[in-house]
This record gives sequence, C-alpha cells and structure tokens, in this order.
Amino acid sequence: MDRDKEVEELNRQWFIDALLKIKSMHRHTQEAIAENLGVTQPMISRIKGGTVKVPRGLIDKVVEFYKLDSPEAYQADFTKEYSSVKEEEASYLSTIKIRYKMLESNFMDIKRELETTYSFIATLEEFNAYLKTDLNHK
Repeated sequence: MDRDKEVEELNRQWFIDALLKIKSMHRHTQEAIAENLGVTQPMISRIKGGTVKVPRGLIDKVVEFYKLDSPEAYQADFTKEYSSVKEEEASYLSTIKIRYKMLESNFMDIKRELETTYSFIATLEEFNAYLKTDLNHK
C-alpha cells in the first residue's frame, strides 16, 4: 500500500473511531453528528464504507467541534503501540525459533535411532513377525 492510501485509510479509521466516541460520549445519533458538522448522514455513511475520502476540512471540524485528538495524534499512538508489539513479537519469535531448533534436533536424533534400531524391518510382515517374537520373549 502506498503512503497516500495508507494515510487515507488511517484517516477513515480515525473518523470511524471518532464517530463511536462521539456517539457514546455525547449520545448523538449519526444524523445529529452530520448536522453538527455540516454534512449529510449519507456522506458519513459513504466515508465509513470507504467510497469517499474523509475531507481534511471535515476532520478539522470533528477535532474542533468535539474536542478530539487529530488523526496524526491517533496515528502516533497507534505507531507507538504497534512498535512495542513488534518488539514483543520479536522476542517471542526468537524463543519460538530456539524451541523449534531444539525440537528439530530431538526429532532428528529419534529418527536416526529408529532407523538403526528397526533397519532390519523392511515390510509390514517382517514388523508383525518382530512383534510376535518380541512379545513371546516377555
């Protein structure tokens, strides 16, 4: 995704999040929000659906009228949270890689052991015969 599309999508997500905050904090309907911002309710629906970009002027009205953080502040918080998640994921990934290598090594050891222990068994018939003799000795 190129940078313009990324910013456009972040603005749309911010707008949707802002609408949810406004609805819960102010108990405004989408129609009331549209009226306060000087747009139509269908316009808000199109923005939410992604068919229309969020105009910068509308973003500014939302920030000013409802005293919310701008998309840039929203993005900075998201980026900060995302980077800490990435560091945590890198730590987990490192641990998983180490454990995978240990399991792989153990598996190869078991495979080598089984190949030499049962190398004389070539067919299912030979395996059944081996089991019968082994059980008879016990």
